[in-house]
Amino acid sequence: MNIHEYQAKEILKKYGVAVQGGFVAETQEQAIEAAQKVKEEFQSDWCVVKAQIHAGGRGKGKIQGTEQRGVQVAKNPEMAGDIAKNMLGGTLVTIQTGAAGKVVNKVLVAQDVFYPGASEPKEYYMSVLLDRTKKQNVIIYTTEGGMDIEEVAETHPEKIHREWVSPTTGLQPFQARKIAFNLGLEGKAFKEMVAFVSALYRAYEETDSAMFEINPVLKTSDDRIIAVDAKVNLDDNALYRHKDFLELRDLAEEDPTFRVNTDEETGQTIISGMGELHLEIIVDRLKREFKVEVNQGAPQVSYRENITAGVDHREVYKKQSGGRGKFADIVVKISPQDDAEKSGLEFVNSIKGGNIPREFIPSVEKGFKESMKNGVLAGFPVDAMKVELIDGSFHAVDSDSLSFELCAKMAYKAALKNARPVLLEPIMKMEVVTPEENMGDIVGDLNRRRGVIRGMDDRAGSKVVKADVPLSEMFGYVTQLRTLSSGRASSSMEFSHYAEAPKNVADDVVSKINGKVSA
Repeated sequence: MNIHEYQAKEILKKYGVAVQGGFVAETQEQAIEAAQKVKEEFQSDWCVVKAQIHAGGRGKGKIQGTEQRGVQVAKNPEMAGDIAKNMLGGTLVTIQTGAAGKVVNKVLVAQDVFYPGASEPKEYYMSVLLDRTKKQNVIIYTTEGGMDIEEVAETHPEKIHREWVSPTTGLQPFQARKIAFNLGLEGKAFKEMVAFVSALYRAYEETDSAMFEINPVLKTSDDRIIAVDAKVNLDDNALYRHKDFLELRDLAEEDPTFRVNTDEETGQTIISGMGELHLEIIVDRLKREFKVEVNQGAPQVSYRENITAGVDHREVYKKQSGGRGKFADIVVKISPQDDAEKSGLEFVNSIKGGNIPREFIPSVEKGFKESMKNGVLAGFPVDAMKVELIDGSFHAVDSDSLSFELCAKMAYKAALKNARPVLLEPIMKMEVVTPEENMGDIVGDLNRRRGVIRGMDDRAGSKVVKADVPLSEMFGYVTQLRTLSSGRASSSMEFSHYAEAPKNVADDVVSKINGKVSA
């Protein structure tokens, strides 16, 4: 059973093997937080972002359709977040994955270990596995670390060393010293390597692993020995002795048709696969093999909110609690955007005569922009809005940027309730290919799902029905389509646009979100 690099390092750490520190992330935001933790723990802005897939050659591999490699250095947490954003969800193609590549669902944000110091850093290669011909374990090592070991074996076989270890006696101290000597180490680095090899072999033996591979093993500039990359292959036949290792299995890696991701808007963990039966089997495995109690259900739809009317509003923020107070006064006009195709905030500054100092204007805009993340109906993001700052006033002592930002947020909450807010639902562009005799039933079913038929075509003796259908009505559709057509019809859909939801639908959604039960 293969496990990820970050999981392998956790196992190694338990046995005293020094490893490159880091934190795993599944989203851009988590990657920024992980880089911040690395900065705080290791006192460096620099970090390394590594794609986590079950394949070697990630450093030379590229994300499909880009020039981005699977291992990259970041100068700061924000850069680490940008790198992670481009990796996550992408397909990494390496020499071991083949042209198909593997999808990146996680990244490891790790410390930068190539820092300057008294000596030059040096990379080595080391692996531990069973030599079945000699019925002994063997430690394979070389000074040519950070390279493809097969390439080293082909071009410089004399540089590869082997140390056989009897399973009955285990690794002897003189063997660990021999390995450190053959790698040309001395002083502190020699002692560190002896301890590293001893701990690595103990981890290999006690976990009943099929293989440990560390590439590279790094001698840092201050003569520490650490594992920078780790590949561990656990023996499937011995997992009954290490039941905690079962938790390390990655179903998304084992089954390429199974995908898992976290919806950043709803916070739900979303699984997708080849069909509902496929997902039912996955959920059953989670419960039966992994002992995970799963609360399953339809994914939450990502609705949006919008406004349909303009409103003039004045907001005064005033706070006095002894000493310097807080004061801000703004007059705004909030309305739908002039261009219906645009999204986001359109901010217009119409202040004349310096009623509000220029340095406070960006804070007003920031307050409205941040507020748009949560609508007034049910907390969904507001799709588009125009805000015109018409007038206002300030206090020479009590006014500051934060006061105007808070004032804008208060104005947003109060004014939007009077701007006739509406709920927008995602509409999917649907295409169903069906035998002609089933077309009537399928069209009728789409109509029941509030679908709008956009056209019908012929294709290779079948009928093609094109329609726009709300996403909220499409859960369980594949099973229903199979029933209506005796398994002969197929469908596909993709996101099209957002449209205003009918009042009864909107009321139901808002009631559920706000915890109210309809009478």
